[in-house]
Amino acid sequence: MIGEGSGDFGTRIEGSEVRAHLDSTTNTMAGLWATTIRNTDGVSHQIGLFSVCVDSVAGYQVVSKNVTVAAGGFLRDIATCPVGTVALGGGAADTPYSSNQPASVDRIVQESSPGTTGSQSLWLTALRNNDTVSHTIRLFVVCASTPTGYQVVHKDVTLAAGGFVRDTARCPVGSVVLSGGAAVVGSGSADFKTRIQESAPGTVGSQSSWLTALRNGDSVSRTISLYAVCADPLAGYQVVRSEV
Repeated sequence: MIGEGSGDFGTRIEGSEVRAHLDSTTNTMAGLWATTIRNTDGVSHQIGLFSVCVDSVAGYQVVSKNVTVAAGGFLRDIATCPVGTVALGGGAADTPYSSNQPASVDRIVQESSPGTTGSQSLWLTALRNNDTVSHTIRLFVVCASTPTGYQVVHKDVTLAAGGFVRDTARCPVGSVVLSGGAAVVGSGSADFKTRIQESAPGTVGSQSSWLTALRNGDSVSRTISLYAVCADPLAGYQVVRSEV
């Protein structure tokens, strides 16, 4: 949310996905980040859309898998990087993605975060399909050889039933944020009825950070981990922003 301070702005993220597109100026393929967000508030808001960009890095690849989620259904699943690579980011969206999604599409991204399984890096997504029809969801993780200074920083907060948090996980001084998110921890794997409302890069003083706003719609408190994926500055690093 841009220019409105810090609060619960009633938004919800419905999809967030990396894509490639043809740059008509250079006739080369370039990356983009597509976001679907719904404003459920009673007033309009100005939304900042962000993409964290770097020059091509060793081992770069996007690993994805498609999962069908029934009408009213819930998904909590992972996309996994090959052994020897690490997750730089990740997410989920309808496939194929369209910038003109029909108004009837109704999803809630509930969790989105980095993690590990054994020796493999991964990206976790929890998502509910509130639509009246099933949707094929593309889960993905952006992978690469381990950058210098790579680390996943997390900050745990206790969120009461019905509670709201808008807070940051901060990278060490001198490193930059590549991605981030939030997930429920210490409760196993289930539908925890959370809702991610904002997820974006930023800075706090001299530290690069990842901001997440999340509401706990459950009837019990949950421990929420807020994540930032950090590394030493990579060639070409920049945060690109557009506003709608």
